[in-house]
Amino acid sequence: MMGEEGSNPGRGKNKHFWNFEEDTVLIKYLHELSLDPKWKSESGFKSGYMNKLEEMIKSVLPNCGLKADPHIESRIKHWIEKYSAMAEMLSTSGFGWDSDKKMLQVEKTVFDEWAKAHKKAKGLYGVPFPHYETLAEIYAKDKATGEAKDNNMNVEIANQSMTIESEEDGYMDSPTHSTHSTQSTTQSHKRPMKKEDDNTPSKKAKMKQMKGKGKTHQKVDDANELVASLHNTSKTFGKIFEDINANLGTMANSWSKAEEREKKMDDEVNKVLEEVMKLDGVSPSESLEVATILMAEKHKLRIFFQAPTNLKKQYVLDLLKEK
Repeated sequence: MMGEEGSNPGRGKNKHFWNFEEDTVLIKYLHELSLDPKWKSESGFKSGYMNKLEEMIKSVLPNCGLKADPHIESRIKHWIEKYSAMAEMLSTSGFGWDSDKKMLQVEKTVFDEWAKAHKKAKGLYGVPFPHYETLAEIYAKDKATGEAKDNNMNVEIANQSMTIESEEDGYMDSPTHSTHSTQSTTQSHKRPMKKEDDNTPSKKAKMKQMKGKGKTHQKVDDANELVASLHNTSKTFGKIFEDINANLGTMANSWSKAEEREKKMDDEVNKVLEEVMKLDGVSPSESLEVATILMAEKHKLRIFFQAPTNLKKQYVLDLLKEK
């Protein structure tokens, strides 16, 4: 996979066979641009980013001859296809990832059966994929962000629906309108033709009864308003506590990730020093200088670890000469 052709085979003289160092530099700078809002938004990379990549790569590899079109464009398409094929497999039961060897973990028979229906998975079995995790940081978070936004929108829609239903139920449950209408209709049908004296016992009893009903209706209305108010207050406090819990969870997650990054960096420094000090003819002070160079320039660090043992010493000596 490392030596695959990076440009369109039909372009004749524009063919380019990418080497490991060129791929490492390309992925490194593609990752840097993905973190820069000037070059990448939630919807993807912005126009002109491949020209920027060409410029960045030439600053490190001035004689590589790589152009945005067709070389870089074709190679990015190649890596996106390989990353997507690997990510799809890793999301399926039976497939795993070896983070030390940077390789797919799966039975050969399972992979062969999968590859029959997924042609882009070809070439991913039994070979290292050292750039997969970096490509995941570049492209996987776009999908995660999109899902998070959809979830937030669904919550807002659900809350709005609950509010509308609550308001409609409150209106339908109010007895005032229907009861008063019934009373009015009943009284109009039973109104006697003869005028009664307001002081008669029967008239006084009716007036007292109507006043009692009016007070009952008022109490029911007041109770409904109180229940609705308590319900809204409860919902408000519930939302506040949800937001607090979410923020606390986000803060805890951020602290945890920061600690993980620091530990990962410490482990990486120790590993670099251990590997360099194994080499014959490299003094402790030179080992520290080389470790400083490798930690400062990640593409050189990747080259060091990917290089065969018999070439590591020469690579270290070349780094010391450049310094």
